[in-house]
Amino acid sequence: MGGMDLSAAANLELSAAIYATIIQRGYPDALAVTACLAAGLAGGALHAVAGTVLPIVPLPATLAVAKIVSGLEFVLTQNSVVTASSPFLSWLADNGPLAIRVAARTARWRQ
Repeated sequence: MGGMDLSAAANLELSAAIYATIIQRGYPDALAVTACLAAGLAGGALHAVAGTVLPIVPLPATLAVAKIVSGLEFVLTQNSVVTASSPFLSWLADNGPLAIRVAARTARWRQ
């Protein structure tokens, strides 16, 4: 397809909202992470279909996917902040591998 994927940020936001919603409802981290990965794969697949199968120019395709994914996040969160706290998230924030310590701290800061 070429070009930039402008829907990646929206896909990340939806995955974060899914994680927080699942954790807030008392489900385990493993389920939340699995759901986040599934949402990311679904968003990527939607972007791939929009850009390669449908007769849409790449820029409008990536913007359309971004809006669809943002809309799903809006529906999930009802336009409110969803906070989450779990031992896994705390572990990532305190001693996370692969230099994600700053990203995890930023996620905790938004709580």
